[in-house]
Amino acid sequence: MDLENEKNERIDVLHIAQTKIVQNKKFFCYGIDAVLLADFALQTLNKKNSGQDTLTGVDLCSGNAIIPILLARLCKKQIKISAVEVQPPVAQLAKKSVQINNLEKNIFIIQDDLKNAKKNLPAQEADFVTVNPPYIKAGRGRKSSNQIKMIARHEILCNLEDVLQASNFLLKRGAHLFMIHRAERINEIFAMLKKYNFALKEYSLVKPNEQKDATMILVKAEKDGVNQKEKQNPDIIIYKTTGEYSNEIKKIYAIK
Repeated sequence: MDLENEKNERIDVLHIAQTKIVQNKKFFCYGIDAVLLADFALQTLNKKNSGQDTLTGVDLCSGNAIIPILLARLCKKQIKISAVEVQPPVAQLAKKSVQINNLEKNIFIIQDDLKNAKKNLPAQEADFVTVNPPYIKAGRGRKSSNQIKMIARHEILCNLEDVLQASNFLLKRGAHLFMIHRAERINEIFAMLKKYNFALKEYSLVKPNEQKDATMILVKAEKDGVNQKEKQNPDIIIYKTTGEYSNEIKKIYAIK
């Protein structure tokens, strides 16, 4: 099986800091949502002026570790990130991606269920958590015979509540959770944040283009924070009417 997986592997090179990502065409490959989440988190992490030399974070549902790698490459501070991925072959891809980017001292792959966070990681020590979780409720959406892709897309092994429960355990008081999810679940997301003592601080809706409804939402929430009026950022538009990336997306991807 390992040899078969290796035959389907490829190395993609992003314009962003010449980042290399090992992908497998039979697995779930990262998309623009992961890149948007990394950029969204960096807007806060690069402003942190607490005097800390190093930020400690956790990336849940990490996949091939695209988000931790982008954060480690682009954050102005030193970052140490534990990347939690439940599926063994996907965690192996993550390890390869970390190695080819020479980030073994910054990113640590944990192959386990995020519901086992208490076994693998310390309580209330993380300065931030990032998560790009499965978006689709179990039993809904288009099914696939590919179990690895199904687990990445559907809430089969974990759901939104599991993610927020783990995040609450991991984060320091006042630390931030950064998450991307489906915009259609916005009310459920906001209610679940409140249930697990997160104060919504800001969010951005992501639209395919100006004419279409939002498909994704980026959320920044503070553990045990004060619930005040959250900030709704301007919508992020992915494509111009011409079909090419918007200027904002080109900037994020470092495309000239």
